[in-house]
Amino acid sequence: MSTPSPSRPAIKDPRVVPVAGTDAHLPAVPPERLTPAWLRQRFLHPPDIDPEIPGDGGIFPGRITTQAAVLVPLVQRASGLQVLLTQRTAHLRDHAGQVSFPGGRAEPEDGSPEARLYTDFLRPRDWADEVPTHLWF
Repeated sequence: MSTPSPSRPAIKDPRVVPVAGTDAHLPAVPPERLTPAWLRQRFLHPPDIDPEIPGDGGIFPGRITTQAAVLVPLVQRASGLQVLLTQRTAHLRDHAGQVSFPGGRAEPEDGSPEARLYTDFLRPRDWADEVPTHLWF
């Protein structure tokens, strides 16, 4: 578990943190790109890109990375494709109450990223039978 920096206190209630910015100035994603078929093809054949932010390596040189598995659940509803988020419980030491993608730190006993997601997200909701048709790795 991480310990908060003395100059940066732990966030106990994420609703009181000011919003630093929004992406309202960006164009909307075209509707034809918000379909399961289009997204499935995009994930199967991602473009070659260089990340704008290379990662935490420059911020924390020499730090051992923590393995994690995060699910980005996409739900098809009558109003269109939506991202499903979860809210972390209020009693957690780290990231309490934050809205986030489901998943988290991988443990050695997990065995795989898929197993971690099953433990954290699918099993508690009894969605295990839906994994083959709704998850793409």
